[in-house]
Formats: sequence, structure tokens, C-alpha cells
Amino acid sequence: MSNKEKEIQMMTDWYNRSYVLYEMLYCGLFDREVAFMKPKHHREKNKQTMYRYMKVFKPHGFTYALNSIIDFKGNNLVLNVYSSISKYENGIPDFGNNIYMRKKDTDEWNARRHEDFSSYDVFIDVDAPNFGFVKEAKQDVMKIMKLLDSFSMPYYLRFSGCGYHIIIPYTYMKDLGLHFDPHLVNGRSVYEVFDAISEWLCNNITELVDTGLHDCVRVSKVPYSLTFYPEGVFVCWPFKTKQEFYLHTPGDYKLNAALGFAGEQKIYRRGQTLFNKDLWNPSCTVKFLEALKIEVEKDAVVGVE
Repeated sequence: MSNKEKEIQMMTDWYNRSYVLYEMLYCGLFDREVAFMKPKHHREKNKQTMYRYMKVFKPHGFTYALNSIIDFKGNNLVLNVYSSISKYENGIPDFGNNIYMRKKDTDEWNARRHEDFSSYDVFIDVDAPNFGFVKEAKQDVMKIMKLLDSFSMPYYLRFSGCGYHIIIPYTYMKDLGLHFDPHLVNGRSVYEVFDAISEWLCNNITELVDTGLHDCVRVSKVPYSLTFYPEGVFVCWPFKTKQEFYLHTPGDYKLNAALGFAGEQKIYRRGQTLFNKDLWNPSCTVKFLEALKIEVEKDAVVGVE
């Protein structure tokens, strides 16, 4: 069996586990756009690499979306799973079953998709250039955590395969007077302000923080999904405790042929932890942005539902 065939078998077996799909659904798929992307080591020149505009609100919906691509392209397809960092008030539109025959509909929706946003998260991507730098990325994430903790800023923390994702939910930024419209010149957009956060982190903490990520079509890897590299298949793992993060090694989330891994824990209803949730108050966000010298509307009132 070739390496690609092994990856396909692992992908199929992993997503046949209903408890995995439930965790993916509630941690990163529901009310978001879902996309599938070929891993870099499986991409071909001038060939399509991403398949998007999917919506999933039940576990079998994920299986249907995945199989609709695989069945069309053949059974030799390996795919990573992504979802939008934006949420949609009523989910994304239903563009029909044939994902290759709806360009007009998706083009029209893309031009105004921001009108349907209900939230848009801060996405901090600490991206190691290769596996030799993942340990350094972990050390840099600790520095970012220390900064966020000092202002009691809530965040999710996830291992992404060859780096880490830190997500600050929009709830804690929603009353800053920011808008979602990428075409609007007046006022400040979430993209501008959230990019400024990443740029500050890149300039002051670590160059491994990716910048310029925030736009209205941005997607990120889904917790508990698989991510494929020439070095192996890894689980995108959300950390439940800071101690779990401190003690882990990247190899803890590398799958073996039996779909086991060194850091394996019971996944059913495991969810993910929002750190600092109970410590946050409205002044935390203001003080955090002031420390980073990021200006927002002077009369913005920061609150949370």
C-alpha cells in the first residue's frame, strides 16, 4: 500500500467515527463555511486545490460533503478540513449538490457574504516553516499566552499540525465599533484591527506569527480534524488545560496505523477550553489594544453578551 493509500484509509476511518464528527461540528463547523483543501504534498500544478462553499449542521452532512468531492474526483483524494473564521447568522446559502456547477451563485454571494456575518474571530497563526521549528513555535506561543493572560483576554489554543492557532472569539471584540464590510472606506474594519494585532505580535514577540490573514474569506483548520504532511498524519488538537499544552510534544498528536496517538484522550464530548473566560471584563479588551497601540472608535463601548 502506498503512502497516499494509507492516508486515504486513515482519513476514511477517522471520519467514520461519529464522536469525532460531533466534536468537529460543535468546535468549528456549525454556522461556518466549510472547505476542503489538498495537502501541499498532494497538489498538482494548475489543478484545483480547494473545494469550498459547503455547509454542515449534522455529522452526516460532513460525510456527504466530503464524499461529494471524493466521488467526483475519484477515491484517491486526501483532504484537510477547514472552516471560516467568520460565523453566519443563518449559515451559508445552499448552492446545490454539484460543487462544480455553481460559480455564478458563489461569485454573487462572495461579493456580499460579509452582510451575513454574525461574528468574526481574531485568528493568530503561529506557523512553523517546517517541523524542525515546531519546538521554537511552542516557546513563542507561551510568550503570546503570557501577554493575553496579563490582560485576561479569552482565547482558544490549538495544535495545528506544524504550528499553533490562537483564537480570540469575536464576542470579546464585538463592541469596538468595527464593521465587516471589506469594501467600506469609512470606519475601521475587523480585518484592519485584527491584522494589526498579528502585526504587533510578529514585530514584538515572534516572526513566526503569520500576518495579513484577516479577510472575509479566511478559513482555518478545524479542531479534531486530520492534517496531512510528508512527515505523517496529525490531529488538530485543542488543548483543554494549559498544563496539557506545556507538557505536550508535537509527536503526541501523530497518528499511527491504528489511529492511535501518544496524547490520545477520550474525545467524546471533550470540546475545547476558552481560557480566561471568567477573568475577562470589558476593560480588558480596551487595555489590551491600548498596550498594542491599536486605536479603535473613541466612543466604543466594550461589552459581552
